[in-house]
Amino acid sequence: MGCPTVYNEKANEFFDRYEAINAKDIFEVLDRWVPANARVLELGCGSGRDARHMKEKGAIVTATDGSPGLLSLAKEKEIALKISGIPIDWQPLILPVKDDEPDFVKAVNAGWDVIFTSGMLQHLDDNELYQTAADIDRWANEKTTLIVIVPLNHPGSAGRKTHTRDVLDYITLFERMGFREAARDIKSDVGAPGFHCQWATLVFLRADKNDEATKRFRTIIEDDKKTATYKLALLRSLCAINRSMPRAVRFTNGQALLPMGLVMEKWIEYYWQLAGGGRMPLQMRRSMKDGRLRDIAFLPQLQAVRSLCGNNWSTFNRMLATGPEDPATKKAVSALLNKVRHTIKVGPLTYITDRDDRQIFTYPETGDKLPSIDRLNIREHYGHIAFPAELWQELNRIAPWLEDSIVLEWARVSARFETLAADENHEALSLASIVERMMPEPDTRDTLLARNLFLDEIRHRSLRCVWSKRPLHTDTLAVDHMLPWARFHSNDLWNLVPALTSVNGKKSDRIPSADCFYAARDEIIKTWKLLEHEWSGRFRAEAEIALLKPSDALPTVEWTSSLFDALLIVADCGARQTQATRYP
Repeated sequence: MGCPTVYNEKANEFFDRYEAINAKDIFEVLDRWVPANARVLELGCGSGRDARHMKEKGAIVTATDGSPGLLSLAKEKEIALKISGIPIDWQPLILPVKDDEPDFVKAVNAGWDVIFTSGMLQHLDDNELYQTAADIDRWANEKTTLIVIVPLNHPGSAGRKTHTRDVLDYITLFERMGFREAARDIKSDVGAPGFHCQWATLVFLRADKNDEATKRFRTIIEDDKKTATYKLALLRSLCAINRSMPRAVRFTNGQALLPMGLVMEKWIEYYWQLAGGGRMPLQMRRSMKDGRLRDIAFLPQLQAVRSLCGNNWSTFNRMLATGPEDPATKKAVSALLNKVRHTIKVGPLTYITDRDDRQIFTYPETGDKLPSIDRLNIREHYGHIAFPAELWQELNRIAPWLEDSIVLEWARVSARFETLAADENHEALSLASIVERMMPEPDTRDTLLARNLFLDEIRHRSLRCVWSKRPLHTDTLAVDHMLPWARFHSNDLWNLVPALTSVNGKKSDRIPSADCFYAARDEIIKTWKLLEHEWSGRFRAEAEIALLKPSDALPTVEWTSSLFDALLIVADCGARQTQATRYP
């Protein structure tokens, strides 16, 4: 973003304002969490008030700011006060870091003991905030304490753009970076005169390796009566959305809010897969009343839509991008969506409870009628499932591994239902056959759509490999999933790019690094424009849902920069979560 020029133009005014603030609460936090002799990096030091306090307590402080004017005044103040101890190292630094690491960062090889920032992060937009958090992660070591003090609803002023966020937006971001929240304090009506607002003080420690998160979800799974697979379907959906669409959630009042429409789509996909290859494996126990076999509640609606789509998931998935046109299909899809939503609401959302028998998930059902049956409207008009935010934070750490565990548990439950119901009229399906159905396979017809467009471009104009920039020919073209299928299971158009077969083979299932993405940026954007021009509705819907926050929309013009920034965030989230090796 660069430092707002107002900080230089009015450096004396800001210096006096910061110095006049009663910083007693901040000093108490620093006294508790910053030990003597700790190496401290302060980001956005302003007048140097907090840096001087830490120095007085014996810390070794490097204080940074993007304003040369404020840095000069801060240094003069330190000299004038003649504070004993190691002099503060005042360094210019604009966040996020765009180029090579500054020399003063390189000099601290083992990372800082404490990283501290106060009143700075609210000035960064979402992409800048994410990249700054990644910088902080890179500069930390396994024992670093991170202290973040940030206003949540600062009114802002001329020349200083501010962003309003929920405290959980900051907590979730840093927990994705490998920190674990250790302390939280939120105070209202504090700050400089005329700028009073709500401030959050957050302290993070590096996350330990305990398995507490896994135990919590395992308890939910094992408490199930296992009369149906609905609970497993819900938990698997949450894992998949967390893994592949990490920006889909928003937070309010300690709750995570996830679009019901996204969960509904996952349910339809899972049970669609199970229904393939003949009879669906049993998903419920025999009725306790009459011993009859039971089907899932929405099976008739699912079968009707499957039939209309030729039993092909890819056909249904593509149709949802812009919505079905045929009235009969619209009616069938609407009936399926409503029945799935009802089943989720009266099933797992009702019966998943905590140890005090209180519902963990709530869903204030909306009465809105869908303007049209397409993916964006499904996400926006079916309301949100609410649950404790800490569950989402736990998923940030364990979703990929928990998802695999849930798939196996689901297959075991289905196989047990099959065995219990087996008789002369019912041959039990094997566990292996059920697991096979539950493993999603890339649909070549989806990539064929992009492939044919790329081949046409090669024949009539020219096309280059996005990663190597070498010219492509019809016999060297491969359609590459930028975010690999094995990790993200995404055949979305934005994720499909042309590559040399040899380069695609070397990249394999690795997630490109940020440097790799930046080097390929121009070619990626050319490909996006090509795909968006050909299938605008589908491309934009898939990109918004997978990469953007629910509150954001892809701009009508000049949309590529915001989409590229979002791609970098989602890719990095996935790499960190799965501890994946980056490409190249």
